[in-house]
Amino acid sequence: LSGLLPDYMLPGYYISLPQLPLTGNGKIDRQALPEPGEQDAGRSTAYAAASNDMEALMVQVWEAVLGRTGVSVNDNFFEIGGDSIKSIQIVSRLRKYGYALSVTDVLQFPTPAEQALQTVELLYDGVTQQLSGNVPLSPAQRSFLENEKLVKGHFNQSVLLFSRETISEDAIHAVFRLICRHHDALRLRFEQQDGIWTQTYSDTDEAFSITVHDWKNRDVADAVTLLEAAGGSLQEGMLLHEGPLVRLGLFRLADGDRLLIVIHHLVTDGISLQILLEDIAALYRQYLQGEALELPAKTDSFKHWMEQLNSYALSPVLLKEQAYWEKTAAVITDPLPLDYPAGQNLVKDTQTLVCRLTKELSQQLFTEVNRLLHSEMDDVLLTALGLALRDVFGMRKVLVSMEGHGRQPLAGQADISRTVGWFTSIYPVVLDIAWPDDPGQQLRGVKETLRAIPDKGIGYGLLKYLDKQESTPDYFNRVPEIRFNYLGQFNDTVLAEKEHAYFSFSAEPKGNEVSETSEREVVLELTGIVFNGVLSLDLAYSTGQFRSPTMEKLLSALEERLVSLIRYGTSVTEVQITPQDLGDAELSMEAFNNLFK
Repeated sequence: LSGLLPDYMLPGYYISLPQLPLTGNGKIDRQALPEPGEQDAGRSTAYAAASNDMEALMVQVWEAVLGRTGVSVNDNFFEIGGDSIKSIQIVSRLRKYGYALSVTDVLQFPTPAEQALQTVELLYDGVTQQLSGNVPLSPAQRSFLENEKLVKGHFNQSVLLFSRETISEDAIHAVFRLICRHHDALRLRFEQQDGIWTQTYSDTDEAFSITVHDWKNRDVADAVTLLEAAGGSLQEGMLLHEGPLVRLGLFRLADGDRLLIVIHHLVTDGISLQILLEDIAALYRQYLQGEALELPAKTDSFKHWMEQLNSYALSPVLLKEQAYWEKTAAVITDPLPLDYPAGQNLVKDTQTLVCRLTKELSQQLFTEVNRLLHSEMDDVLLTALGLALRDVFGMRKVLVSMEGHGRQPLAGQADISRTVGWFTSIYPVVLDIAWPDDPGQQLRGVKETLRAIPDKGIGYGLLKYLDKQESTPDYFNRVPEIRFNYLGQFNDTVLAEKEHAYFSFSAEPKGNEVSETSEREVVLELTGIVFNGVLSLDLAYSTGQFRSPTMEKLLSALEERLVSLIRYGTSVTEVQITPQDLGDAELSMEAFNNLFK
């Protein structure tokens, strides 16, 4: 059946009957058909063990990426928590074992058994070319560098790692020398001349710095306070034209060591950070065990990807997207009402409220809800956000700035599954919250809106920053007040190497990643992340623009709407599909619904 029907139309259960029950006139007696149940029916994804080494490796990779055990070779990637971000991580992990698989293959062949058949062995000659010269800027880099309201040298991504064992300073030096040689983007430097920004590769020896503090004789609480201050110093004042743009802080405390890794956002993003953490864990283990330091074969460089994007920006295929973005910009949307319309919106005024789902609800969302509603995390979270905005502020048409991973397969065959750089795509979406009393219909409407976006929005930034037009079209001038970013799923396995984790994540304060004097880019920002199987939503706003009770009310409405959507998704008895699932972008939801009346 899988060769004849799309995944969402495949039966969830199979029941073997000696014959079909018939009515008196010879037709099938549907009332007499047995109900599917766990006792008398096997699921189409009943557990099946790996039958060969390649399938066993695929199961191992899936379990590591999805953070679960007991994966069957017949499990469907999307039904057990997979998404586009995790498809990249699967490809990246496979390369560690010397095998290649494309992201497209992961999406088109959604079981370990099928993917094992598509996997090929990598041919690696051990030669690592060190790149030099200029690199075209990505749309995300251009957007940042041309924003005069941001402090350029203080805009980072960082992570604080903890180890009960003493962290070897020599090992960290050796690990990051290879990391910065292998991942060329970490050596990029930025310079502005005559108002034009450029980026160029620097020498490997200048790629990172390390500062060591020994506070083992101090009280741990006092040392943590010192760590936050030292971390703040590492976070600020990076010189984009000189570097290094990678700074390390090694802190020795009485209860264990900490390693702070600070990387300027210009040369990394969320997926890149996961790649780097996996490589750091692998190389650190190799060093301590006396092995030669070795990383998987390099994928295509950030420079190569950007050269491809520059060519694609001039293609007729991309130019066809202009009509879509013009239509999006023409929609009249509702403004976000502020408590203090004249209030300032600086980073130092930021307040963040946090909502965490239970692990049970989180797991239901990743698996049952997304399977039965044929949805993705973005669909559900944006629907909950839109409904909450309508509940609290009465907004119906909501303009949102979406952040995506920006690694969609485009023209050419570049493999960037293990490439580090700032790939992020940022693009506008208009949510029409027309069905506040019908969560299922509203979710389907939002899902259709997101599916209609060409190539998940990557073309918007290309048209805005890389298209060689003399002037910027008007449809790029609208600036959304709300930003949404789903970062994907993280878990401690990213730091585990050969079943042993030398590091764990620390939630201790590590200094501000962004300068407090920078102006915030949006009024309201919702960020979703899954850590160790639990979904967290961070709602960030300015205390100069909103009262705390207003935002607490919004967060409460958001949580209530999200839980309601999960309850709805787990209550439906059959897969819910929309026109885009059938490949029909022209059919409206109203017309589609009428087909089933």
